[in-house]
Amino acid sequence: MAPPTPDARTSRAIVLVCSLVVALALLPGAAAAAPQDADRVVGPNETVGGDLTAMTGDVLVRGTVEGDVTAVAGSVEVADGGRVDGDVTAASGSVTVAGSVGGDATAASGSVELTGDARVEGSASAGSGSVTVAEGATVEEDISAGGGDAEVAGTVDGDVASGQSVVLGSTATVGGDVTYHESLDREDGAAVAGTVTEKSSSEWHVGGQFGVGPDEVFDAVFSPLLAVYWTLLSLLVGAVLLALFPEFSAELVETATDDPARTGAAGLAALFAVPVLLVAVTLTIVGIPLALAGGALFWLAAWAALVYGEYLVGRYALTAADVENRWAALVAGVVGVEAVGFVPYVGGLVTFVVLLLGLGAGALVVAARWRGDGDDGVETPPPDPSPRAA
Repeated sequence: MAPPTPDARTSRAIVLVCSLVVALALLPGAAAAAPQDADRVVGPNETVGGDLTAMTGDVLVRGTVEGDVTAVAGSVEVADGGRVDGDVTAASGSVTVAGSVGGDATAASGSVELTGDARVEGSASAGSGSVTVAEGATVEEDISAGGGDAEVAGTVDGDVASGQSVVLGSTATVGGDVTYHESLDREDGAAVAGTVTEKSSSEWHVGGQFGVGPDEVFDAVFSPLLAVYWTLLSLLVGAVLLALFPEFSAELVETATDDPARTGAAGLAALFAVPVLLVAVTLTIVGIPLALAGGALFWLAAWAALVYGEYLVGRYALTAADVENRWAALVAGVVGVEAVGFVPYVGGLVTFVVLLLGLGAGALVVAARWRGDGDDGVETPPPDPSPRAA
């Protein structure tokens, strides 16, 4: 048997660093088989017995879904006559309800709109968009609009809260409290059973009597310092990865650039598959110590994947500006993504997508190298032919 080549030894080192990601050697086939495009439509006379998930398309429900409906990179519409017994969630799209939802209606980076005689038996919330409850529509619990307005012309049995403004039509009925930050537009006839409170984001008082306690003071003082420390530490980790594994880093960039959708799907699969694998390991005789060690290693691998994802974002940005410098790309990506992370709701979603990109690219490259079909698309510099080099 031939001794391992330097590339093979490097691959084994990467496998040790990434730990349990190696167990995802079959991920390329799974990612390729994952749905990449088509919208999902549930017909008027159709019933889906469990959950319904769309990775990159929209979901239209005209019939019945007995579980949850989730659109990772699309919108969800529950048409008039349609019903979802569970929750309705759109990670990067909007939610429109004209039928009925048995759970919550949530849009992380879009808006939630209830039209006609729509009914949501849980809460309705939008992370960075607005929540609209038309006349005749009902929300049996609370509504919350983090980055947009809350507009109510129908019935909300719970509280109404908005990070921006609240608009109450003449036919609005609110069974709880109303909280707003910027403005309140309340027409004659609007009924509010609870209190109406304005909370200004510019208020700053010290002490529990004035609304801000020690926790808020600690967050205001130390959170920026921790953010700077985390950014510098991520830059250091990224520099070490680029210096120790230059060929692996180049393959990772090539993989993510060639097929970003497949890379993201692989990252999502890795993020769910490894914890499931760790839980399965705990069922063995020596499983608990191995699972704890594997969990720690996977956390480190996920951190490295996030840094790699930030590096990829920096590469994309600098390539668009016709700049080719991996160190500048690392700084631009890490600082840029960490800065966006401070934006409420949107920052968390962006960080999650960047993590999936880095984790998926790393898993695909490691899987290819483990099978022995890697390194084909990356050129290594030729040896120096000078006499001194000889």
